Amino acid sequence: MPAGGNDTPLIYFVSKDHLGDLDTRHDLIDVFDLGRMMRRLAWGDPLPAGLDLDLNADGKIDQADLAAAIGHLIPEASRTGSALAGFSADERQATLRLSDGSSLTMPRQFGGRQTDFEAAGNLADALVSRHQSFAAIRSAPAPQCSIVDEIRVNQVFYRREPHEMNRYTALAFDNIRRDPLAFAAASAYRMVRLFIIRGTDDQLTTHQFPLSHVIFQAALLVSAAYFLTFLAGVMLAWRARSPWLYTLIPIAYVPLTICFVLTNMRYTITVQPLMFVFVAIAVAAALKLGGPVTAPSRT
Repeated sequence: MPAGGNDTPLIYFVSKDHLGDLDTRHDLIDVFDLGRMMRRLAWGDPLPAGLDLDLNADGKIDQADLAAAIGHLIPEASRTGSALAGFSADERQATLRLSDGSSLTMPRQFGGRQTDFEAAGNLADALVSRHQSFAAIRSAPAPQCSIVDEIRVNQVFYRREPHEMNRYTALAFDNIRRDPLAFAAASAYRMVRLFIIRGTDDQLTTHQFPLSHVIFQAALLVSAAYFLTFLAGVMLAWRARSPWLYTLIPIAYVPLTICFVLTNMRYTITVQPLMFVFVAIAVAAALKLGGPVTAPSRT
């Protein structure tokens, strides 16, 4: 191994830079090289020294080389013809249009990260993470080993999982950095969403049975009324300085600790009995059955 011997060496990168271009020796063709070709065609930017992207060997970099690069990165989409449907550019960005209607955009102000590319659609999404070695492209096909058909590096769980956690964390912070206000708004929405049932129009998720739309709309109204009643009970308990206010700590703990990650009402089941206390306070006040217990005054 590898099947091509010294002509197709196995390459593995070790780095803490999870979103940057690690291929400093230009051993692989990847989305960063696509970006370099796009910048070359759009704005005449020079290529790095030692990088040969003239894939069809005609002495120039043009859209034929772009099509060839895409064919190497997503060969499954190029078997029936070129996956490249078009290329356009202006002063702000350059855009690849692909055969499935998707697009990959390279901004002129490029920060050097994978996430600086704007991918929309299946083939464009695939291009962002694909790579192929130049050695494998330029060498003759070699027979695959019948005993060892795939080499894996650091795939045992106690190495793979921490590595993937670091990658996902880097991606998350990169997304937050781009639009922190949207992240804060989404987290605030999820805090409330944990307590309210809301269906969708997706038939593969919530709309799977007769009258499901009506049922979810009714659940939305009931859960929203329940949540508003809970908030009213909290206000009444706050005005009365009720000792029950301490139960807000576990109630608030759940949404505060998971709102930036996900939305799932099953996590609030454990605090529902505590929420019933404040609902009871509001209902009792509305029916004039009594108010919340007042905390003893300190002198």
